[in-house]
Amino acid sequence: MGKKASIYVYVVLAALPAAPVARAQDCLDDPIVHDTTHALTDDSPFAVSLCDLDGDGDLDVVTANDASDTISVLLNDGLGSLGELRQWPVGSTSAVFEPVDVDCCDLNGDQLMDLVVGNHTADTVSILLGEGVVGGVPQFAAAIHHPVGEAPWAVRCAPVDADAYPDIVTADFTAATVSVLINDGSGGIAPEDSYSVPVGNAPRSMALCDIDGDLDLDVITGNMSGKNITVLRNDGAAGLVDLGDTGLGVNPFAIACCDLDGAGGADVVTSNIVDDSVTVLLGNGAGGFDGPVRVGGADGAAAVVCTDLDRNGAKDVITANLSGDSVTVFTNLGDGVLAAPFSLLSTANPSSIAAGRVFGAGPSDIVIAHADGVAVLPNTCSASSDLDGNGRTDLQDFAWFQVCFAADLDTGSCGPADLNGDGLLDWADYALWYAELEGPVAPD
Repeated sequence: MGKKASIYVYVVLAALPAAPVARAQDCLDDPIVHDTTHALTDDSPFAVSLCDLDGDGDLDVVTANDASDTISVLLNDGLGSLGELRQWPVGSTSAVFEPVDVDCCDLNGDQLMDLVVGNHTADTVSILLGEGVVGGVPQFAAAIHHPVGEAPWAVRCAPVDADAYPDIVTADFTAATVSVLINDGSGGIAPEDSYSVPVGNAPRSMALCDIDGDLDLDVITGNMSGKNITVLRNDGAAGLVDLGDTGLGVNPFAIACCDLDGAGGADVVTSNIVDDSVTVLLGNGAGGFDGPVRVGGADGAAAVVCTDLDRNGAKDVITANLSGDSVTVFTNLGDGVLAAPFSLLSTANPSSIAAGRVFGAGPSDIVIAHADGVAVLPNTCSASSDLDGNGRTDLQDFAWFQVCFAADLDTGSCGPADLNGDGLLDWADYALWYAELEGPVAPD
């Protein structure tokens, strides 16, 4: 029986054309620009995030506009475009707030997305609780403000303590602290449980990920003046524990964490605006990192994200370049080794970057905030299980999967994938891969 199966697969493969090998930078199309500003205002969107605000299953775009103290939302129509601009105020007419970062999560457990905004000048976090969807448009309550450390530049919401409710964490640039606002379960803040932790000098950016494999989200700050990162380990109960600083030798402007080397843990990448580079630190699984590896070639790298653009199983690194008016792709060659960069012209002065499936069901698109709005760089690489591009999923695609699941970017050679570890390359592996491709993917 095994002999017959081998002959059958051989016959199918003999008719196959050469397998396509795509590099990550080839996946991004020209940017599609959307305004997040009104004609009579200079809103200056500073940061962009992706989340499903209206509950329709599509990722919407939200920006923090530092010049107008507002939040802008572009709803995804699910048909390949973003809809009418909508805005909500963050501050008041009597004070300057300067929102520079935004995140979204369900703070009060009502299954509605809430907005969390970091206000650089006001030294506060603003919470806009979701109030449902009316006529297809999400509604938000008036902003409620909570004090944090001086000059918060980054804000994230995620569970920090032992309960299931998302808490709020900020990186406070001038105060050199991380502020933790503990959620009381209703979307409010419990001041008696909230606290701050000292970190390195001038924390300009922050990422949350599990660096030690205990399933709790830890906090990592990129300290611009300190030329280092600070790791705050989350023990799951008592709070964040400072594991110390790791030197970079450069000024990190933005930070992201993801599994770059395929080892299953969290690695860190920073974008370094001063010397036009990125720095990679591979995690050791215990909260520490190997020595930093710096790769140049990103002109004014102001923001960074990692996502698998070409779906070869390795997370690539993408920067938004403030002075270069461009996006730079560092293709991951495997084991966290980045290829020489490739830059694409984008829009004027991109300051923030996000990755997620905005248009279609393919791999992540790239979204950047720039001087007047946002731009979406659609990902044109197929995430379909139709590997030979004939418009259907069939045995030829299964045959390609067996012999050419992972392509080597330099040589074009291929290797198979026994995804379920049963020692066979069979339809069960293909089914796992197919389900992963076609399933929903949250923003990276």
